[in-house]
Amino acid sequence: MGRLNPTWQQTHLVMYKAIDARDSSEVVIIDPKWADAIESLRTIDRQNFLLCQGCSQPVRVRAGEQRRQHFAHKHLQNCTYSDESPALREARAVLYQWLVGKFGDCVTIEKMSDDFFRPIDCWVEKDSKRFAYWIIDATMKPDKRLQVLEGFLRLGVGATFLLTADMLHADPQDADRIHLTTTERDFMQRSDYDLGKGQSLHYLDSSTRRIHTCRSLRLVHPPQVYEGVPLNNCLDDVLVSPKNGEFVHPGERERLSLYREEQEAMEKRLREAEEHNRRFVLSRMAEPRATSIPRPISSPAPFQERPAYGAVQSLEKVGTCIFCGRVTADWWTHNGVTGMCKCNECLRQGITA
Repeated sequence: MGRLNPTWQQTHLVMYKAIDARDSSEVVIIDPKWADAIESLRTIDRQNFLLCQGCSQPVRVRAGEQRRQHFAHKHLQNCTYSDESPALREARAVLYQWLVGKFGDCVTIEKMSDDFFRPIDCWVEKDSKRFAYWIIDATMKPDKRLQVLEGFLRLGVGATFLLTADMLHADPQDADRIHLTTTERDFMQRSDYDLGKGQSLHYLDSSTRRIHTCRSLRLVHPPQVYEGVPLNNCLDDVLVSPKNGEFVHPGERERLSLYREEQEAMEKRLREAEEHNRRFVLSRMAEPRATSIPRPISSPAPFQERPAYGAVQSLEKVGTCIFCGRVTADWWTHNGVTGMCKCNECLRQGITA
């Protein structure tokens, strides 16, 4: 399916959803169910039953071979859709079609709400879950940024903010660094997939259908240079978080699971250390003259390096190998916080990372 021509869009108000005046139902022209029923829509169009949901003016079907199927006003007048750019509309169409592949009829495009100055780009309502997507294609004035953020708070709905690819400004000297405008900084979001560090931003390249995500973003040079973990994948390979609709790249769920296991192990060791110290204090209070008093222990030490392979190994500590899962004392590096290690058996097989 072709994309909309930007020059043509500048003189025509384009939308993907219209209202059928006969029953007030929504008609989404890029929904797959209309792919082979365009002529039926043209018939309704000729009867002036298809209306713009923003201004209630009649719209016509545009479904040529060179442009993406859409609706356009029959008579150009003032309408809320007039402020939308070609980049925004194209990103909206790509996002909607991808979400339909994930959630089917649970997806709504161009959802109107009095809380915002334009329609919500995509809205998903499945079972008890509701979440939204808001596309940003240019820098926004402070009052509009605030309106968007407060609007979703009033609705009580989580939103994923998605910027168009032309807003991404990578540092030419460092691929892990990007330069952020005030708008981008205001729409950064904390994510479980940041693994406890920084915040995330998502960018969509509509022409290549790729999502570029910057994870764990942190400020390195005030006010606009940030450093993080870049991820870039085809939209078809990206998953959706069932909790809030966030984009999840390949491998991120596994990394999050491992991170949580390590955090739980560290917290367990800290609790054990605190309990040992508590008992130590109680023992001193109960037996102040005891000749043998256990010493308090501190938090576990970080990674300890062992002698090179082949040297005599100590059997004082055991660990769980992160490669093979064996519990062993024959390791060459050990994390005292998590109890995880890298064993010599895997090293002999050439497994080191």
